[in-house]
Amino acid sequence: MDTQPEKEHLMDPTPRATAQEYKPSDKLVGKFALVTGGDSGIGRAVCHCFSLEGASVAFTYVKGHEEKDANDTLEMLRNAKHEGAKDSFAVPA
Repeated sequence: MDTQPEKEHLMDPTPRATAQEYKPSDKLVGKFALVTGGDSGIGRAVCHCFSLEGASVAFTYVKGHEEKDANDTLEMLRNAKHEGAKDSFAVPA
């Protein structure tokens, strides 16, 4: 059985967490979102969509194991940040 590592940056192919064709409609402007496991996979995609919709986003990740993925997610969220949102941040768990 072929398995993938738990660290997204080591996966081949790398999962796609963004959708260039997505058109946000500002449904979450002024809201705050906390996403568990937001450093990779579905959690990362949710963080990205929430950010595009205008939410200020925080997410958790496993301390000591997923720092690279968490930093990659933070960079992605900085690029997707809505003008009215606060800076995103990661919470080690």
